[in-house]
Amino acid sequence: MRVSSLAESYYSILSTDEIARARTYRSLKALENFVLGRALLRAVLSKYSTVRPEAWSFKLSVYGKPEIVAPNCVRPFQFSLTHTNGLVACAITDGYDIGLDVENAARKVSIEVAHRYFAPSEVKALQATPAERRATLVLEYWILKEAFVKAYGVGLSIPLDAICFEISGTSVNRVSFYDLAEDPVDWQFTLLRPALGYILALAIRRCAIRPLRVVVNSTIPLSSS
Repeated sequence: MRVSSLAESYYSILSTDEIARARTYRSLKALENFVLGRALLRAVLSKYSTVRPEAWSFKLSVYGKPEIVAPNCVRPFQFSLTHTNGLVACAITDGYDIGLDVENAARKVSIEVAHRYFAPSEVKALQATPAERRATLVLEYWILKEAFVKAYGVGLSIPLDAICFEISGTSVNRVSFYDLAEDPVDWQFTLLRPALGYILALAIRRCAIRPLRVVVNSTIPLSSS
């Protein structure tokens, strides 16, 4: 497959393992999303350190979550990557567990998904929501849960109805946990519109400190702009 010139330009900063993984993708779009995501991650980490983008090394945890293994004399960065058609996103924190998920706002998700995976109070809220807003609310619940699962870091062993959200407008007003030893005070959840037509959710385990400031930037990795 012939990738775009932009994606091809990033091969020089990827590891041999990342290049090998990229070559396993059968879909050109999936391949480019992977390459762009890894390039973005390396660029963002280097922006907040003195490490060159090609010098970072990563491994997967036992649950499949990527982690930094080298250099080991840097800040305790935690990160999360996500992508959907047309957008790749990366979030980093200085030591706080973080999860990120994004969807195209036009994606249609059946209400049956809610009955299967959501908490009863979320299903009830959906049923009371005007039809024109309901599809967006389903997506918001879904990506918030996905972001939490990524931040929690133990893979898909957590049932999605173990965490319940109360959303007003674009704000997460309340979160509840069921059968999880978690305190809602320790978590920060944010819904964002990073670009026209996209919805993004961020989950951060902040450990009861004051709310963390979320900064959003749009960029082309390693560009001068």
